[in-house]
Amino acid sequence: MLYTFQTFVPTSLSAEGHSIVKSFRHLLVIYGAVIPGYIPGYILGGHIVEWLDRKYANSVLVYCDRIVWNSVGPSEGTS
Repeated sequence: MLYTFQTFVPTSLSAEGHSIVKSFRHLLVIYGAVIPGYIPGYILGGHIVEWLDRKYANSVLVYCDRIVWNSVGPSEGTS
C-alpha cells in the first residue's frame, strides 16, 4: 500500500497541475495517516491468526476487506 502511495499519488497530483512541493506535502500527510494504522493492524491480525487458524483468519480478513472496500470504494458518479 505504501508503494502505491509513493508512486501513484505524486504522479496523479503532478498530472493535475500541482507542484512537486505540494505533492510532497500531500505525501507526508498520507504517510502520517497510514503508518500509525499499520501497528494496530498487525497486532490485531496476529491475534486473529492465533485465535483462528491461518486459513480461517485469511477468509475472515478477506471478507472484512470486501466490506470496507464496498463502503469506501469508488462512487457511482465517477467514470
